[in-house]
Amino acid sequence: MSRIARNLIATFLFGLLALSAAGWAAGSAAYNFSGTLNSGGASGNSASYAVVSAASGSNNGAFSSTSYLVGGGFLFCSYSIASALPPSYVLDDFEGLKVGPAGYYVFGAGVTPDNANINAQGPSADAAFKDSRGMKVSYSYSGGTGGGWGAKLANTIDLTGAALINFYVRWDGSANAFKLVLKDSDGTANSCVIPNAVLTGFSKYGQLSISVANFNSDAARSDPGSNSAFDWSKIAGYEFEYKTRSAATGYQFFDLLAATVGSLSPSQEAPVVVFTDPAAAGPAGSGITINGLRFGTPQGNSLVVFDDPNTGLSYQAEVLSWSDTVITARVPALAAAGNYTIRVIRQGNIFGQQSGIVSNVVPFQVSAAAVAGAATIYPNPFNAGKASVNIVVPTIPSGTTNIGFYLYNVAAQLVYKQVISSPNNSITWSGLDSAGALVGNGTFLVRIIDEDSRALLAKGKILVIKQ
Repeated sequence: MSRIARNLIATFLFGLLALSAAGWAAGSAAYNFSGTLNSGGASGNSASYAVVSAASGSNNGAFSSTSYLVGGGFLFCSYSIASALPPSYVLDDFEGLKVGPAGYYVFGAGVTPDNANINAQGPSADAAFKDSRGMKVSYSYSGGTGGGWGAKLANTIDLTGAALINFYVRWDGSANAFKLVLKDSDGTANSCVIPNAVLTGFSKYGQLSISVANFNSDAARSDPGSNSAFDWSKIAGYEFEYKTRSAATGYQFFDLLAATVGSLSPSQEAPVVVFTDPAAAGPAGSGITINGLRFGTPQGNSLVVFDDPNTGLSYQAEVLSWSDTVITARVPALAAAGNYTIRVIRQGNIFGQQSGIVSNVVPFQVSAAAVAGAATIYPNPFNAGKASVNIVVPTIPSGTTNIGFYLYNVAAQLVYKQVISSPNNSITWSGLDSAGALVGNGTFLVRIIDEDSRALLAKGKILVIKQ
């Protein structure tokens, strides 16, 4: 192989690596590039090469011409970049340039840092994921209607045609949840609730994407005097509002709040719930079929969630079968009678990073709470770690084969499950969760289910007091 040919190959590979490194360092986005190689003034072949990663936010444009000295030969490389993915518009990267002079602010109660300290202590290197800083906050319910934090942007952003709102999150493991609020230039607010059942999947940093169709008018978070028409072309701020009443277990980290504008690739498109059967109502514990698009297959970590807009609690449905277009599930047995919304969250893991995309919501009424007798539980309270508690089904209906014992915390999160075969009618619980960790003090809800008919057989409460 001639020296010139070797130099051409080396320079091309060098440029490819430089281009890729720039992209992975700044955030991934797929781009096509083409290049023309020249050696000593003699033009080489022009060609289109593979898809590589380029810096997030580069969108369309060109790299400046660069000269390289490779193996004693002078080579000139010129690259142009054409975006293969829709552009991304950054609302806040927590690096100090996106937020206006008013900075970040805290409202309500329970948020740490408080309003006096959030600008100095909120953006932190501890919370960084993409660049040098992310937002580090904590929330514990301390009364009233909850609290939250937000920011006024330095400049309004035109999100006309936005398809997704994305942000990176590392959750603290608490039973809390929040709603993401966007505000336009006159203070009109649109928001979307992010249920706890989704957030618990983000024990490590991952990206959560929300279809703009999930954002609805939010009069409670709109500023006084604002109009009722939300203007996507003039986004002026955002808020994270907590409505739940649980304690923090640490800090929550947030980074790179951005919007995806334009046509999406198939993997980016949100799942869509078209209709459910039954269409409008059904009792707790009954079957439900959810029909739609892009649920993803196999199910993996994806889930179906029933949200109670009044309490802020979310209940994860038991999934019986899952395909890309049809999900069969059970209305959560813990759900009280009332009005709910149903959503599908498609979750996955890409190169070790958790990702989630939230569907639209559809209304559903739980027409009646599950009815069952009382389980026999003793001793109660009990000292987890030093004693065990017995849970007994008083009556087993004829024909029952398998009995499931389900223990939940007060946030409706499943803590422990055990299935036994009839005629056995009891289990002993030592206070360990499904991962083998000892639970903390508190109240735990017991639901005992006929695993075949899914009928609720008995229910009760266990009080754990560690001494």
